[in-house]
Amino acid sequence: MYHCCQTASPLQLCNIPRLKMEAIDAIGDNFDAYSSEPAVKKQKVARESNMKEIFDNYKHLDVYFLSKQLESRYYGYKLYFDSGVDLDEEFIKKIDASIKFLVRNSDIYADSSTEASLFSVSIQRFYDDEIFMSKWKTFKENIKNSPAETLNCLGLALYQCVAEKKFKDSTINSVCLPKLEVKVFDYESGESIDDLPELCDKLLEIHGRVTKIKQPKYQIEWLLFLCTRCFRIETVKQVNGDYTPPRRCQNCGKRKFKAQRDSPFTKSIALQYIQLEYLAPIEDDHGNSQTLKMLDVKLLGDLVNTCSLTDNVKIVGVLKTFKKYKGELLATKSLYLEAVSVIKTPQPDTAFVLELNEDDNSIIDKIRGEPDIFSSLVKLFCPEIYGHDMVKAGLLLSLLGGSESEEIKGDINVLLFGDSGVGKSVLGRTCAQVAPKGVYVNLTHNTLLGVKVKPAKKKQKEPTLESGALVLADGGSCVIDKLRKLSLKQSQDLFEVMEDQSLYVQRFGINRSIAVKTSIVVASQPIDGKYNYMKTFEKNLNINKVILSRFDLIFLMLDHPGPSFEALKATQILNGKRSINDQDQFLAEKKSVSLELISKVTLQKYIAYARQIKAQLSEASAIVLKNYFVENKQKNYFHELLCHNKHFESLIRLTQARAKSELREEATVHDAEEVIKIHKFTIETLKKVILSSRSKDRYQKSPSEDIRLYFKKIIKCDNPQTEQ
Repeated sequence: MYHCCQTASPLQLCNIPRLKMEAIDAIGDNFDAYSSEPAVKKQKVARESNMKEIFDNYKHLDVYFLSKQLESRYYGYKLYFDSGVDLDEEFIKKIDASIKFLVRNSDIYADSSTEASLFSVSIQRFYDDEIFMSKWKTFKENIKNSPAETLNCLGLALYQCVAEKKFKDSTINSVCLPKLEVKVFDYESGESIDDLPELCDKLLEIHGRVTKIKQPKYQIEWLLFLCTRCFRIETVKQVNGDYTPPRRCQNCGKRKFKAQRDSPFTKSIALQYIQLEYLAPIEDDHGNSQTLKMLDVKLLGDLVNTCSLTDNVKIVGVLKTFKKYKGELLATKSLYLEAVSVIKTPQPDTAFVLELNEDDNSIIDKIRGEPDIFSSLVKLFCPEIYGHDMVKAGLLLSLLGGSESEEIKGDINVLLFGDSGVGKSVLGRTCAQVAPKGVYVNLTHNTLLGVKVKPAKKKQKEPTLESGALVLADGGSCVIDKLRKLSLKQSQDLFEVMEDQSLYVQRFGINRSIAVKTSIVVASQPIDGKYNYMKTFEKNLNINKVILSRFDLIFLMLDHPGPSFEALKATQILNGKRSINDQDQFLAEKKSVSLELISKVTLQKYIAYARQIKAQLSEASAIVLKNYFVENKQKNYFHELLCHNKHFESLIRLTQARAKSELREEATVHDAEEVIKIHKFTIETLKKVILSSRSKDRYQKSPSEDIRLYFKKIIKCDNPQTEQ
């Protein structure tokens, strides 16, 4: 611990912390008295002269004060290391090697960088410098395992270069130079961040998204203390901002001190905490690697206010433990990352960083060699749920997504609506697990989907923002389960994301638009738990029609398949086999699926690999989709859910996703026909339920009732077995 001390008279000591405030108050009292302006200026000059005289007498208490004549081996040594640290030969070699490196790379501390305190250096520049690495042979090991000491060595070397540069001017004999930090970036430790407690006190780089920003405040680095008996004053370093008074007065031995926080010799630094959402890399088939994780990040100095909500960033920092958790079992909540550098990255299509090894490439090649890749993927998707192959195919297309362009968005939204106990939640959880980036939420009235603006507290100047499920899933898939009734705020957020792929925040003085590009999968059940045919379809679902029209696929999963299906399902459960469903007739018409069951992690990597492909429609496939859309609109004009104009864009996205499933950049006619089969299945199922539903409040025939009965007769004529 470093101390700067001096014994002062009570009169001088009282003037030190209050002199500046008295001068300001004197000016403020006479601000409106224009007639006495010369007197105010004269009084101000007198007080500044008195303050300068006192500062000259106690300038050694200013830890940032530098004299041209060195008091120790290095300028500003006390800012980086305690006085008890020995300057051994190995330690001096490291600092000298760093100084020579900076001299060879003087652009690092150019005038523009010095003024803005920006000293960012790629770690690769150190690795590529053969002279530096020969002088400091253990640099890679030290920067990884002892980052605090290593970065302090680099910072001290930078401090020498900047100080010597300033003292080259012969007219300058003393300067005030604050602590300088070297901000290294592009650091790759080569270790997995899946188990953070093992990486405590080590340097690592994390890619993630900013989900929460707290208001900036200040952290005291050097605090002036006054002995209450002999009025001895000394400056004590406050490590990590923890309050650390002197143990005892070196003059009189008393232990009671008074902190002088308003003293000009007390030094503080800007402090801000943010919350980072990151994805742990996928290593094996165990653990919750697909689960999003949160980590608090501590920003200091010029790193404060460098990022905004939802920014994608790469942060290099030292993993540390909060003081209140020290000595306890390390948990994720007890850890935080003290940032060394923060770099914004362009917003990717997905937040998943794909890393494939030889085994992954061999599995992808094996899947690519299948005669019918898409059918194989449908079989591999959620094998614990028997049947519902059309639903699985639609969910798989939603995970793959279309190709985004200026005219058409790429996200595919799916609604699963049906009775309880049919497997909607299991399918939704599988989507969140298999998606390269997935968020799964059970919707309640208080569930946050968009952005929450918290008002400023007493000590805060600005409100804070908190991200909801849709914002957290940006670049991936958001699964909303158990949706029964949406609040007004939830409905607005859901519609804005599905329609505009953005959220507009306007509250407590904040006016900004946040880009949110996510595929949405909603699992909902009827209000009564089971579909009531005496109510209309809209009253059973209780979701706004405008929101319903934004879903690309709506699957009805009603629990009335018949005794034959129940027998097959029971046999499948008893035998533990994953049979092909005869109900949907989707995989039954395909060739035999020979691919063995693979893990969810492997399927997740394949989907992430396929999402990177930019698939486009061929002319022939575009014509097929166009003809189907026109035909469907002519048949189903009587209900907007069956013939919405946005269905054509949905067909384009789905066809592009079908081509991605087989790793192709061009969609064929076969892709379009497969998508039409899935879309026609949803439309016909929806039409059957809509025409079969009847509101018990309707007793008199109306034109709409006649239309319903007319189409019901047509369905009976076309399908005599409908009622069976």
